Amino acid sequence: MDEHLAGLMAAVTPLEPLDISLNEARGCQVVGDVVTTEPLPRFAMCAIDGYAVRAADLPATVTVVDDVAPGYAATQPVYAGVAVRVAAGTALPDGADAVVAGPRAAVGASCALPGPVAAGAGVVGMGAVLAAGSVAVPDGAVVTPATIGLLASLGHQRVSVRPQPRVVVVTVGDQLQPLGAPATTGLVPDAAGPMLCAAAEEHGAVAYRVGCVPDDPRMVAQTLDDQLIRADLLVVVGDTAAPDTTLRSQLSALGEVSFDEASTALGPFGHGVAGEERVPVIALPGDPAAAGILFAVLAVPIIHVMRGVAAPPALQVRLGRELPRSPVLGLIPARVIGGQAETASGERPTVTDLVAADVVLRILPGTGNQARGSAVAAVPLRVPRP
Repeated sequence: MDEHLAGLMAAVTPLEPLDISLNEARGCQVVGDVVTTEPLPRFAMCAIDGYAVRAADLPATVTVVDDVAPGYAATQPVYAGVAVRVAAGTALPDGADAVVAGPRAAVGASCALPGPVAAGAGVVGMGAVLAAGSVAVPDGAVVTPATIGLLASLGHQRVSVRPQPRVVVVTVGDQLQPLGAPATTGLVPDAAGPMLCAAAEEHGAVAYRVGCVPDDPRMVAQTLDDQLIRADLLVVVGDTAAPDTTLRSQLSALGEVSFDEASTALGPFGHGVAGEERVPVIALPGDPAAAGILFAVLAVPIIHVMRGVAAPPALQVRLGRELPRSPVLGLIPARVIGGQAETASGERPTVTDLVAADVVLRILPGTGNQARGSAVAAVPLRVPRP
C-alpha cells in the first residue's frame, strides 16, 4: 500500500495559483503574503457611540456642536467646552482625542459628561489594527470567512490562492439506482457517490458526482472521457474484481492505470493517470465501505497535496481488543475511546462501521493475532475543527 501511495503522490503536484474573487476564495490556500498598502483603519475612528471630546477637559458640561452619522465627517472641530456627537465607525473629529458615552442631546444643547478620561479612550487609532506595509494574511494561510472579512476591510476584491481541487466521482454499475428511486429487488442505491463527494469536500475539494453509469463499455468510456476535462482528480467506483471488467478495461484504454489485486482484503483498486492532461485517477471497488476506506487512504493525501497543505498526520493508537492478522494489510475502521481503538466485531467493514469510526487502523500483514493494547498506525477519518 505504501508503494502504491508513493506512486500516486509522485504524479501529483500543488495546483497552479489563481487570482480569484473573495466570493470564491473560502477554503483555498493563499499564495504569497498579502501586504497592506494602507493602514487599517485609514483614519482615527470612533470605537463607540457617544461624544468626541478633549480628554483633558473632562469632567465638564459641554455644548453639542455637531451630530455625525456613519459615513459622514464632522463639520465642526472640538475644543474646550464643546463636543461632537458621533457614532461608532465615524472618523474622529478634528481636535478630539477621546470618545465618551453620555445622555443624548440635540445640537446646540448642553450635556454633562463624566471624567476623568484618558486620551485615546473610545478611539481606534489610525493603523492600530494593521500598519501600512504589514502582512495581513501570510502565505499558506487557508481562507476563512474571517480572512475574507479582513481582506474586504482592506479594500481587496481578489486574492491569489491555490484553488480547491476538482474531484469528480463516477459510479458505475447496472445494479445501482439513483437516490429516491423506488426500491427494486436486485438494485441498490448509489451510496458511494454521495459519500465520497462529501469526503472530498470535507478535505477542501470541490466535488462533482456523476452516476449512476450503466456497465456499458461505450457509455463508461464516453463518461470518463467527458469528465477528464474538468477533473483535477478522477475517482471511479465500480466492479474492479477482474481484469476484463468494463471499468478496468476502459480506464486502461484511457491512460496508464494499474490495478492492485491483493494488498488488502477490501478488493482490487487501481491508480494512475488518464487523458492528454494526465489527470490522476483512482479506481475503487463498488462496495461503499471499502470505497470509503480506500478513499481515506489514497485520495485524501492527494487532495491535500493539490491544495498545498499538509495532510492530517498519521496517528498511533492502541488496540482495545485482540485482532487477527492476515497475509494482506488490514484496513479496519475503528473508534478511539480513551486512547484505545474499538472495532466492530464483523469480519468485513460496513458503512455503519464507518459512521462510528474516527480512524482506519493499519494492521500489518502477518500470522497470529495483533495483541490487545499494542500500538498500531491509523489514518484519521475526521477533519479536526478549530
